[in-house]
Amino acid sequence: MKGEPVAGPGKDTGKQAGPFYGVVHFPGRLFRSLLHFPEVFFHFIRFGNRFQKGVESRSRPDRQRACFTDRISFQFQILFLMTVIIVLVMGALGVAAYWGGKQWIVNYTDNRLSASATNVSEKIDVFTSGMDSRLIDRKASYMLAAEAASFDRQGLSASTIIIDKQGNEVLFAGGEDYRFIPPQDFKEKIFTSRSGLETVSVKGQRWRVAFQHIPGREWVYIIGIPEEQYVLPLKQLRNLIILGGLVALLATTLICALGARRFAGPLNEITRIMSRAGEGNLTLRARERKVGRELSLLGRGFNLMLADLGRLISAFSHTAGDLHRSSRRMQVVSENQVRFARHAEAHVEKMAASMKEMAGVVESADRSSKEMMRLVEEGLDGLNLVVEKINRNRRLAGESAVAVMDLTEHIQQIDKIIDIINNISRQTHLLSLNASIEAARAGGVHGRGFAVVAEEVRRLAEETGRAIEEVGRIIKLIQESAARVLEQVQVSAEMARQGAEAVEHTGDSLNRMHQSVVHTGEQVGRLAGGVRDLDAGVKEVVRTVRIIAGTEEAEGEGEKHVSAREVAMLAGNLARMAEQMQAQLARFVVEKGKTGPGENRSGSAGKDSGYTRKINSELIPA
Repeated sequence: MKGEPVAGPGKDTGKQAGPFYGVVHFPGRLFRSLLHFPEVFFHFIRFGNRFQKGVESRSRPDRQRACFTDRISFQFQILFLMTVIIVLVMGALGVAAYWGGKQWIVNYTDNRLSASATNVSEKIDVFTSGMDSRLIDRKASYMLAAEAASFDRQGLSASTIIIDKQGNEVLFAGGEDYRFIPPQDFKEKIFTSRSGLETVSVKGQRWRVAFQHIPGREWVYIIGIPEEQYVLPLKQLRNLIILGGLVALLATTLICALGARRFAGPLNEITRIMSRAGEGNLTLRARERKVGRELSLLGRGFNLMLADLGRLISAFSHTAGDLHRSSRRMQVVSENQVRFARHAEAHVEKMAASMKEMAGVVESADRSSKEMMRLVEEGLDGLNLVVEKINRNRRLAGESAVAVMDLTEHIQQIDKIIDIINNISRQTHLLSLNASIEAARAGGVHGRGFAVVAEEVRRLAEETGRAIEEVGRIIKLIQESAARVLEQVQVSAEMARQGAEAVEHTGDSLNRMHQSVVHTGEQVGRLAGGVRDLDAGVKEVVRTVRIIAGTEEAEGEGEKHVSAREVAMLAGNLARMAEQMQAQLARFVVEKGKTGPGENRSGSAGKDSGYTRKINSELIPA
């Protein structure tokens, strides 16, 4: 390694102890962890069996299939388990030993190579300061040969080489069979570093090489060892571990086979008894002595189970007989219920028909009351419209009377104005007469002109008088017409008032009629609702009676309804099942007048539980 400190021979640097200490203690920790493997393995096997049985029972409920471990005997399972444990333990120990040994040998070899490179290069460097070059070459050749011989005494063929700065070989020592020839890329690398430790491949062979510069001569000292030589002891160690593992495996297999056979004998006997019990013979009993504590407890518990099972089957036989008799009686009762239900169904259907007819009549009355209510509402709307128009005419008549009275007042004012104009006309006529008189007095041209003007004024005054008389006559006619119109308007207003009072009285009557019709409609509606509810109830009663009688099936996903006919069928099926149960129980052979181990326990359930706790405490110690 570049820059790594190198330990010389005889120096304790502590670097060899670190990895070797971990390698030595690793197998111990691994072995302690593997001590828990049997328990974990047993739990795994149990879980696998339960899981496989559960899956098969769900996927094929009509067929019981044994899992793989159930087809192998218990002694072979123990043998297989112990074999697996031994193989795992030996394999783990072998791997740990091989890996630890390899690390230790590699570290040791690297330290030897680094120490050799350092020592030899330092000694040659010391020689270069006080010796002749020929003596230096001879001394260096001797040191290389001595170093190669020291490695050869340990069974390692080391190649020691000195090259100059051009890469040419100066000195060599070592065996010719294992000669390290530095490749060109390695030469370039060593001239760039002062020292180091490298793994170099030469012609397919891996070498572990250490090098160190010799400053006094500008040389480089190189020492290399083939990897296959210093890992050879590891291969021998591996072969010894494999051989020891095979021997231990064979011995363990033999011991486990003998022990499992002795242990599985009583279990096979219990298995045979269980097989006979499955065929119906419950009189056999397992051995309870000279079979070991655990198997003795197992035999006692198994015998107790067979005795309890015999008593249970006897009780089942009596129960099946009672069930058969009860089911027959229940079948007779169910058939009577079917007959009564059919009779009730006929009467209920007649009642349903009557209710349906009454519901039709009530529905028709409900529709008629609704139509009457609609017509009354339309009459009220029309009457309200008439009242509104009468009130409008009444208002218009009042307004017309006011207008006629205003017109009369205006006409009277016009009459006054006409009187004023008439007075002005008479005065104008008098003035024209006076003017004519004055013109006659004046005579001459001026008098004639003035007379013409006076004549025209007189003529206009006369025309004005005639027009005023005509206007007066027309105004009198208008006054007479306005008086008649005012009288008629007053009569119309009085008639409108009387009509409004009559219509209001009629509206009150229609409102009372509408309230009566609404009340009648509500009563009819409630009656119709009650009849509909009663009809629905009668239909539900009819449906229930039909379901009970078995003439109609219940629909829906909610509550399950069972008819009397189905009850009768179920009672018949139950009777047949009771007969089949009696036939199945008849094949079991049960001890008569004898009690098994732990029997005669009437009223002693606490004793059984105490006995079970005792067995559990003996099998599973604290």
